[in-house]
Amino acid sequence: MKTSVLAASPPAPLPRRGVCFGIDLALCPKSIWINRLVWLQVTPLLGRGAGGEAAKMPSPRSSDSDLCSLTSNPAVVPSRGNTLLGSKVTFFGRYVFGYYHNFRSVLRKKLKKAGVALLLVLAVLAAWQWQWITYGVAQLRGQLDVVWNARPVDEVLQDPSFPDSLKTKLRLVQEIRRFAFDSLGISPSENYTAVYDQKGRPSIWVVTACEPYALEPHQWSYPFLGEMPYKGFFDSLKAVQEERVWKAKGLDTDIGTAAGWSTLGWFKDPILSSMLYRSPGRLANLIIHELTHGTLFVKDNVEYNENLADFVGDEGTKMFLVHRFGKDSPEYRQYETGKQYREKYYDHVLRGAQRLDSLYGTFQPDRPTSEKDTLKNRLIAQIIRTADTLTIDGKPRPFGWTGPLPNNTFFMEYIRYRAQQNQFAEEFRTRFGSDFKKYFAYLKEKYPKRL
Repeated sequence: MKTSVLAASPPAPLPRRGVCFGIDLALCPKSIWINRLVWLQVTPLLGRGAGGEAAKMPSPRSSDSDLCSLTSNPAVVPSRGNTLLGSKVTFFGRYVFGYYHNFRSVLRKKLKKAGVALLLVLAVLAAWQWQWITYGVAQLRGQLDVVWNARPVDEVLQDPSFPDSLKTKLRLVQEIRRFAFDSLGISPSENYTAVYDQKGRPSIWVVTACEPYALEPHQWSYPFLGEMPYKGFFDSLKAVQEERVWKAKGLDTDIGTAAGWSTLGWFKDPILSSMLYRSPGRLANLIIHELTHGTLFVKDNVEYNENLADFVGDEGTKMFLVHRFGKDSPEYRQYETGKQYREKYYDHVLRGAQRLDSLYGTFQPDRPTSEKDTLKNRLIAQIIRTADTLTIDGKPRPFGWTGPLPNNTFFMEYIRYRAQQNQFAEEFRTRFGSDFKKYFAYLKEKYPKRL
């Protein structure tokens, strides 16, 4: 009577160290795929058993016990020839299984080496850029403190302890935002929908530096942002330390505070409490200026970015004031009068910067530093003093400079923010018919990459 291998009585329980084709299945029950691989290789060699029935490949549901029973059944391997064949199969199985474990061992070693190499690279980078890492962490902590402690505008408007006059300014900010998004083509965002209480003190201090005998600003290089001619700090003491570094190297330096700043979309920029004490025109100018940065910011070109934001801030503010209050309103007239004086003063300082640049061009390397300083300070004092002769509608409006004389960083600030205003105005009016939506569409196409 023919006996089928698969129809045989249930096999005995798998022994602790049962071997199937040389593979210790009891210790590796999950290696069934290896058993199937071996079976495919050896089936042509096994042929038929003593009963003449072909050996069958284990089904996908075959257990390790089933696989082992195939080799223990005398119907499959009864003869001396099959015993010899079994030794070959055992060798082949051990080879496959050994190769598999060797591969895993080598892979583990390579991954371990790669991990060690990666840690070494990170350690070198950390040591190389430690200053920027600590600076970035401090800036992130300061920014998160501002963001986390800002209160939603709707919540502040419901607060009975918040002054009504400042609530009016909060509502005005929301109108400025909507106008900027709807009428100026500025990209919509959630900026200025929360309020941060500065508790009467500045939030950020900005360090600038410049060559002493040339209008060339020092550039700080930032990851992702590129080079910028200033460095901000949420800690005034760290700003003082940074300034001392560059002053010790002989550069002209300055520390100022910022009325506002843009995180360029990385965070939701809040309304700073100090903003609410500005006139409607100056408030609109600041909000639109910063929103412009969030709409378009060209890497490694701060002068372009700031001049564009100043231009959009000025023109956009006039449009908003006409829309909100009317052209004959006190708000509009106040802003226009102040703008006329500011533009005269800007032009005066920029002309002074040109005179300074011409003076620096005459300095020879071997000229004594004391002589250069004398000529430099004499010209700067003259520029500041003659600013008091500027008039509005024929009436003098003294600037009233107090404190020590400014240095080159003072003039570089006006170049950074105002030197390209005429070019923007010409392009805006002649090419785009004073339509900001068309203008921004053009600029976004011209500078498609954002940070």
